[in-house]
Amino acid sequence: MDLSRTTALLLFMVACVSCVTGEKLPTPENLQVNILREDVFVLWTEPTGASADVLYNVQFGSIAGEWKPVKKCTNISKTFCDLSNLIEDYMVIYKVRVQSEEGGVHSEWTPKKKISVYYNHWETLSTLCV
Repeated sequence: MDLSRTTALLLFMVACVSCVTGEKLPTPENLQVNILREDVFVLWTEPTGASADVLYNVQFGSIAGEWKPVKKCTNISKTFCDLSNLIEDYMVIYKVRVQSEEGGVHSEWTPKKKISVYYNHWETLSTLCV
């Protein structure tokens, strides 16, 4: 058996073992979007049972558009991402989702969260909430 066939067979066996044993990376939990004026942050909690080596990937887009990776929030260890500079139009509804990653294994994406950042500069400056 040549080396390429041996390697392919080994990779196939590892994939089968993962499927049979049900090993899955848990999805990030409690996805939230916090908006304060022009600042937009997405936050989540570490999945139950995640190791210290888990990393996160964030995707973002307009509600009707395609998902795009947030470059500054790809393969990160922190559990938040600043999306403020990605909001181009305050009248558009956006979406965001997060997945965990460890050792080349990815979790399912979280259910998407909608982001609606209607921002009226004059209302914000003249309104005081008590």
